[in-house]
Amino acid sequence: EYSFGKREYPTINLTCQAFRLPGYFYWNALLPIFLILFAALGPFVIDFKSASNRLPSTATMLLSSVSFKSALNRLLPTVSYLTSLDKYSLSSIVIISFLFIYHSFFAAFSHFLNETLAYLLDKLAFLVFFGLVIGVQFVYGTWLLS
Repeated sequence: EYSFGKREYPTINLTCQAFRLPGYFYWNALLPIFLILFAALGPFVIDFKSASNRLPSTATMLLSSVSFKSALNRLLPTVSYLTSLDKYSLSSIVIISFLFIYHSFFAAFSHFLNETLAYLLDKLAFLVFFGLVIGVQFVYGTWLLS
């Protein structure tokens, strides 16, 4: 009942909740981002002296990641906040950007190092970036499941 002043009116309250099933986004959004991010670690198998092969590979992964994010934005409704999918895709873009910066700086300054030290630093960088990628997957996965 709804009363206004001395009069009472009959009322009906309806509530509707809509939920999205996340399976579509797991397979069609998260998996491709995950694969692009792990593929961005691929240039580490190329010899560290060959920046002319490492940089284009990393740039391709960066451009793929950015274009996939823009394609996702066209499929999803526009909201004024960052969704979990936005945070995941942006974190992968940031990691790939850091990979590109690393490969650029390493190519520019590796000739100042002896070959053994440069090789070890490159392998250490790979382990750091691999750990960062795994850490992002772990943090996002635990946040998503909680």
